[in-house]
Order: sequence, then structure tokens, then C-alpha cells
Amino acid sequence: MIRESDRVAIALAEDDLHRVDNKQMFGGDSKFTVETGPVWRKVFYGNDPRAIFDITAARAWVSYPALGFAIRVHYEASGTLTLNGKAHSLTCKEHRSGPIETPDMLRGAVEACVLASANQAASMLQAP
Repeated sequence: MIRESDRVAIALAEDDLHRVDNKQMFGGDSKFTVETGPVWRKVFYGNDPRAIFDITAARAWVSYPALGFAIRVHYEASGTLTLNGKAHSLTCKEHRSGPIETPDMLRGAVEACVLASANQAASMLQAP
């Protein structure tokens, strides 16, 4: 769950405000779209052009380990954080597991990844 204290005063690139990512199923044979922009917007806010985060790649997928173990829903993203003209790479990769796939698993993986990116960005904001 995203809390008010998780937010970071960094603008999200315009293209990412309404971001839609692909979710791959069954080894990449099927694809579904997942709207992730609202989650990114909950955490990354701001309008200072000197602090912008641009998501360069993101994807979601489901893995089915053998022998009936828990299903995993994965989300990973990478992007460029620009602070005062200097570019920094950020990456995150998270997953949630369960006996059956649920929408909460994907939402949890996306939120965890976004929060990890925000934590990386916040530490860079505070660096001298």
C-alpha cells in the first residue's frame, strides 16, 4: 500500500502519466495490457523541470513454477532520473506469489517496484 510518506517530489515524464505496460502470459504467447501510470503518479509528483523521472522500459509477466508451487506475478521497470541536468539510471524488479493469480498480486508487484524506484530517487535527491 502506498502512503503519503512514500511520495517523492520528482516529476514523472509526460508519456508516463498514463502509462500502459504489457503483461505476458504463458511463455509470451499471450499479452494483456496493464495500466500502471496511475500507480507511478501516486508516488512521483512535482513540476520542477530539474527533477524528472522517465520510464524507459517496463513489463509484467506471470511464471508458473513446476510441481504446483505458487504462481509468481512479476513487474520490472527501468528509467532515467534527471537531476539538474545529470542522468541516473534506476531499476526495479518485484514479484508477488500465491496459489492462484489474482489482480492484487500484480498490483502489489507494481506498487513494490514503484516504491523501490521512489526510494532510489529520494536518496539521489538528498545526496550532495
